[in-house]
This record gives sequence, C-alpha cells and structure tokens, in this order.
Amino acid sequence: MHLHKVKLLRIVAEKRLTADIVRILEHAGVRGYTILAAIGAGAQGQRLGESDDTSNVVVEAVAAEGKAEVALHQVHQQLFAKSAVIAYMVDAQVLRREKFQ
Repeated sequence: MHLHKVKLLRIVAEKRLTADIVRILEHAGVRGYTILAAIGAGAQGQRLGESDDTSNVVVEAVAAEGKAEVALHQVHQQLFAKSAVIAYMVDAQVLRREKFQ
C-alpha cells in the first residue's frame, strides 16, 4: 500500500453560498467535493439550520496542493468580506492519487 500526499480543503459557510463555493472549486480544477449540512455556534451566533437563513454547510474537497491553494485563495477573495465563512486546508493522504490530481 502506498499513500500519496494531497490537501483536504474544508469550507464552512452559509448555505446560500453553496453554488459560489462549487463554482470556485470547479474553476480551480478541483474534480469533486462533498457537501454536508451543518449546525453549530461561533462568532456569528448559533446556526441551528432551522431555515435557509440559519443553515450552514460544510464543503470538503481533496485535491493536489496547487489546486487546493487556488480554491482557498478564491474563497478568501470572493466570500470572506460579505459572509460568515471559515476555510482551511490540512495535509491528507490518499490511496488513489489519480482521483485527486
């Protein structure tokens, strides 16, 4: 078994930003992503998902480092100023590198 280094990109944002995030990922060349409903609390108060106005999503994507960095930079440039967004990337390892190049 051989593991390959990639980046895991995680974006927590208001549900209304989902299409914008997907567009950014696709433009950066990130091939796939997972979107999960999320509830929690933070600087913006509680987000309990009771309506679209109070719903958050978590968008996760695994990609080569360069593509993940481009996507993260674009999320910062396009979404941070106008919305509640948390975005970060961490090191990850995958078995099938060809899926994430």
